[in-house]
Amino acid sequence: MNISESEHIEFKKSLTQLKSSLKSIAAILNKHNKGELFFGLKDDGIPIKNTYSEKTLRDISQTISHKIEPKIYPNIAFVEFNSIKVIKVTFEGFDVPYSADGRYYLRVADEDKLLSSAELRKIVLDNQDVTLG
Repeated sequence: MNISESEHIEFKKSLTQLKSSLKSIAAILNKHNKGELFFGLKDDGIPIKNTYSEKTLRDISQTISHKIEPKIYPNIAFVEFNSIKVIKVTFEGFDVPYSADGRYYLRVADEDKLLSSAELRKIVLDNQDVTLG
């Protein structure tokens, strides 16, 4: 596969970066409502050999469900890049804004920017359902 990091896609070398991946998930959801995250890929897309188990997938799922608000339920699976097993996390959500550990982020290019209170207020107002009766 030939993909690169973008506003929709994030690469992490290993599960030691799980906490920072939460920021990326929230940031991508706040801007695009869906995205993909890969564990086991360097920033340039080169796969790195890591040891994973089925428990690894469960741990990722539990961390995401406990740290992202409102809750999301990602699709997490093993995929192969150049015969090396990596983890692909596919996620979506339409209940913006999303937070990671209580903080709000927005995806800009391939970076996750912490939102100011004014920026957060704008996102909330832009995504508010207005019903006039």
